[in-house]
Amino acid sequence: MKINSINLSRLRNDEAYTFHLGVSHLAANVESEALKPLCAAYTSAFEKLKAAIDISSEKSAALEAREADAERDTSWRGCNAYIKAVAGYSPDAAERAAAGKVATLFDKYKNPVNLSLAEETSVIDNLIESIEALGNEVTEAAGFGKWLADLKAKQNAYKSLAKANVSDAAAKVLGEVKAARAEADKAYSSVVAMVEALAVVQGEAAFAKFVAELNVIIDRQNQTTKNRSAKAKGGE
Repeated sequence: MKINSINLSRLRNDEAYTFHLGVSHLAANVESEALKPLCAAYTSAFEKLKAAIDISSEKSAALEAREADAERDTSWRGCNAYIKAVAGYSPDAAERAAAGKVATLFDKYKNPVNLSLAEETSVIDNLIESIEALGNEVTEAAGFGKWLADLKAKQNAYKSLAKANVSDAAAKVLGEVKAARAEADKAYSSVVAMVEALAVVQGEAAFAKFVAELNVIIDRQNQTTKNRSAKAKGGE
């Protein structure tokens, strides 16, 4: 009997919530008396996590900044895909040549989407500045004016919200979520370790159903993480 592995640190907050929600339901219904105390501690830790990231009580600058970052990522991917396509082929030679100049800058600065928020902001600032240095003639000839304007708007929206995000209230929210996630992750690991240990002592049959259902949840989340990573790489 084997409990599949999962890298909890790779999960986004919403993914961590969904994962722990599913597993806590399993933990709340265990029959093993030896396992119940750890499961109770785990479900308690999940409730703290749920409270910490409850959107109805948190519509804060921190959450809005994360949403703005997602929109910024989408804008960068769209810009990158467009300019690479036009630089690769356009029936208008002048448009193709101008697009090639812009595409060279995207190649220079590479994909910033998976960097830290601060690093991504810096890279996109540098990219925008470098594109603007080419001059309006080049960006308009490449048909890139509206794309650049959208990227700038999304970048500025994120930066504006990120400034608010450093407020004491937002920092407190982020700190509570981080602490609650760490506690839930640790409690989950304790449950897994105990199940594996008890299966050796009491026999696998007693825990087969729990492990089978847990592995379904783990596999589903691992596939979600894999799909997200593949989608992010698709923007390169």
